[in-house]
Amino acid sequence: MVTEPFVAVAERFAPTVGAPDYPCAAVPHPISSVGDDELRKYAARVADEVADLLTTP
Repeated sequence: MVTEPFVAVAERFAPTVGAPDYPCAAVPHPISSVGDDELRKYAARVADEVADLLTTP
């Protein structure tokens, strides 16, 4: 999982570690200044996507 501005970075980096099609889930940026309640909302929005990414071959 990455914040939205770093999706492209993750996509460019993945091939360098042998995972060219490695998927990632994205949450809004920034997260360092967001409170716990907002972070929970971010997590809830991507939870199903993360579960799919972790369980789909």
